[in-house]
Amino acid sequence: MSKIKLVKAKIKHSKKVFLWRNEPNTIPWMASKQAIKFEDHNEWYKKAITDSNCMLFIICYDGEEVGQIRYNIDKTLGKKVARVSMNITEEMQGKGIGSVAFELGLQNVKASKFAEKVQVRVHEVKEGWIRSMEKIGFKRSGFTKVHGERQLVLIG
Repeated sequence: MSKIKLVKAKIKHSKKVFLWRNEPNTIPWMASKQAIKFEDHNEWYKKAITDSNCMLFIICYDGEEVGQIRYNIDKTLGKKVARVSMNITEEMQGKGIGSVAFELGLQNVKASKFAEKVQVRVHEVKEGWIRSMEKIGFKRSGFTKVHGERQLVLIG
């Protein structure tokens, strides 16, 4: 899918990222399990796009902005391990965009030397996503609790 590209997130993207975050199918996967206010989101977003320990990209499909993928250095894991988070708008899910965007992001993270390894935390029910990660070399490294929910941890 060469129609997919990542662009560095800018302040102009804040509203779209906010709308994607508050979509009904996204909320259950978020820590708060509820919609957030734009003011709270925008404060977080401004910090994220200027934080040297964060790489935030907008996922574009055929020229349309359809999601975000973010890498944060997790200081508890060491300086060179980034934790990934991704969200694609509901109407564009299931089209293979996430897998390609993930691989593009991973290439970016490693080429820029932002991190040497990436950690993925995923709900066990997302078996397809887990298989995708394993196909590109990620290894299971145990389980963790995130906001009270058990998640599989993969490192690649």
